[in-house]
Amino acid sequence: MNEDESNANDRATGKARSKAGFIATLGPIEEEADETAGWIELLIKGEIMAEKRLKPLLTEARELRAIFAASRKAATRNEKLQIANRKSQMRRPSRSRRSASK
Repeated sequence: MNEDESNANDRATGKARSKAGFIATLGPIEEEADETAGWIELLIKGEIMAEKRLKPLLTEARELRAIFAASRKAATRNEKLQIANRKSQMRRPSRSRRSASK
């Protein structure tokens, strides 16, 4: 992933209009980081560039992939918990409704 793609992805996640949009944006970003790691691995295996020069980039691509994957999973889990909490609150009568019915 080059710097321009990274900046574009940062802007895309920042402009997400909802939590679902944020989560949806993280998926392709994670895939880009994974693809970048794959290309770097291919360059190393094909001995196209010195492994010594590429190892730091490969490490960074893998770290970014892990960060984006963890962010997507955490955001998804948090969204599900918030939905479950809202549903739970909707099922439970509020105190004001219980007091009014007495």
